Amino acid sequence: MTLERDGMLDTLRREFDQVFAAPPPPEASIRESLIVLGLGEASVALRLSEIKGLHALPPLMPLPASSPGLLGLAGFRGKIVPTYDLSALLGLGEGDRPRWMVLYGETLRGLAFADVREHLHVLPDELHEPGPQAPPWSAGILSFRGHPCQLLHLPHLISVARPGRETLRKDG
Repeated sequence: MTLERDGMLDTLRREFDQVFAAPPPPEASIRESLIVLGLGEASVALRLSEIKGLHALPPLMPLPASSPGLLGLAGFRGKIVPTYDLSALLGLGEGDRPRWMVLYGETLRGLAFADVREHLHVLPDELHEPGPQAPPWSAGILSFRGHPCQLLHLPHLISVARPGRETLRKDG
């Protein structure tokens, strides 16, 4: 028995071609990958597409009083990476000792935090626009375990993290 004799080869070719002739799935079914970070009692989310990596927090070289939230410098793959305490940048005060960091940006920066809570795949309609009182680095809000969770816009976060700016804590 051969594939050609039984018509199986033609059937397989036709089925293979039909897979590529079908339209792509609708965009509404495309999910976005997020990582939810724990900052004490609070949870915040980051888009995986905005980060360059998630790593255990390496040893840091502290710096004398400098930018708010700056923990120090980390050495990462031959580069010096300024590393910030995410809780401090968001005005949450000192929480649990940071154990993790995400790397982001063209000029590599690190954000340190205590806990990785979950990796989510969300539909676009599960992300809601931030309200008028939201901090400038909020890219949206999602529900995480029944509680609102801020989605952070990383490119904007460090640039607005200066004394006197609104914080996540003040805005809820």
